[in-house]
Amino acid sequence: MNLDPKGRDWEFRADNLVGSPGVHGVTPRGHASAKPQPSSLADERLPEPDAIPRSKPPKSRHSTTRSDAFLLGAKSLVAILVSLVSAAAFLFYFYGLASVAPHFVIARSSVTVEMTGPGILDATNKVTITSRIPGFLKAILVERNDAVTAGQHIAQLDANDIQNQLEAARADAAAAQSAILEAQANEARALAALDKANSDLIRRQRLSQSGVVSAVDIENLEIGLRQARAEHNRAKALAERAQAQALAAAAQVAVLEHKRAEADIRSPLNGVVVSRDRSVGDLLTAGAQLFQLVDPASIVVSTRLDESIMGLIEPGQQVALWFTSDPTRAVNARVTRIGRTVDPETREFVVEVAPEQLPRNWALGQRVNVAIKVPLAADSIVVPQLFVAHRGGRAGVWRVVQGRATWTPVEVGAVSGIYLQLHGGVSPGDVIVHPRGRYAFEPVAIEASRQ
Repeated sequence: MNLDPKGRDWEFRADNLVGSPGVHGVTPRGHASAKPQPSSLADERLPEPDAIPRSKPPKSRHSTTRSDAFLLGAKSLVAILVSLVSAAAFLFYFYGLASVAPHFVIARSSVTVEMTGPGILDATNKVTITSRIPGFLKAILVERNDAVTAGQHIAQLDANDIQNQLEAARADAAAAQSAILEAQANEARALAALDKANSDLIRRQRLSQSGVVSAVDIENLEIGLRQARAEHNRAKALAERAQAQALAAAAQVAVLEHKRAEADIRSPLNGVVVSRDRSVGDLLTAGAQLFQLVDPASIVVSTRLDESIMGLIEPGQQVALWFTSDPTRAVNARVTRIGRTVDPETREFVVEVAPEQLPRNWALGQRVNVAIKVPLAADSIVVPQLFVAHRGGRAGVWRVVQGRATWTPVEVGAVSGIYLQLHGGVSPGDVIVHPRGRYAFEPVAIEASRQ
């Protein structure tokens, strides 16, 4: 490709061969001629200047830089505008467009709450019958579920050895009584001898004044009086020892009689046999368990409640019980006793309630569902439990302040079915909304009161 002094563009055409090989004609680009071309360069015709295309002059570098900067600035401006519109839409959607939420209007009211918890059937008057002496179990006279009365004979141990010991002790006691009689007779004889010696001495002392009795006789009588007094004292001591031996023999008889009586095991109360742990022929040691008896009139349900509600529980309050054996039937009961100790680990205290009646079939340790009805004060604040949420381990509600949801911590009190007592954080007239999906300063719309 060559440019002539006027800037026209020429190209060689291979299809314009006319003369001898090696000689070419040229034609302006874009022109095709059907006429024969001259055989020499001198005879060629130049095309018209207007028919020759002109090339565009090159662009300026400064012009290109300004155009690129303008285009880049336009793009940045569009991106900023899109970001601002998106942010405005986001803020409008979350903080400008109010959503309708279920709500509840706080008001003071008087309600009866139910303190619920699991319970265990128990009894305040239950006795474990044990063997107080060792021996073989000779007879069992009652079975499980049998009703017994106080003093009823319910079991018997083999007491042949004790009976023999008792007979021997009774014989020793009889012999001791005979020894007492003999000692008392000896004491009486010694006393008579003492009186005689004393009388003889007095009479001879009177005669000695007239010289009839010598001084030697008086001295012998004084010695005889001292001997008689010593014999009397000895006889008296023997009599006292015989009495003491008789008392010991009688005490031994009493001990063996008591042991013999303990071989006959009797019921200490009016109740029901709830368990039997031994069989006839078993060798029992002292303290071995035989039966467990329960007084049905003392049966209670023992339940454990959190210490935070201890101030709400009072004896005599109404209670509803549901035994697991018959969960469709409620049994009326009342609070009888409140425990005075709190478990250091669970922070719970024990409450005993007495049922008005028992199921046809019952057993100690049976599970029972307990619901204690407690009336709250007339100025209590209660809300549905669904409106209370937890954040950071603390309970709270979403309160509506100037049309926006605001998180408000509260103190939780007693529970009554679907309602929950609140202490502080809210006041009568406040409006709270359901916590699902709530966030701080969310605009909410209130349509109708739900109380």
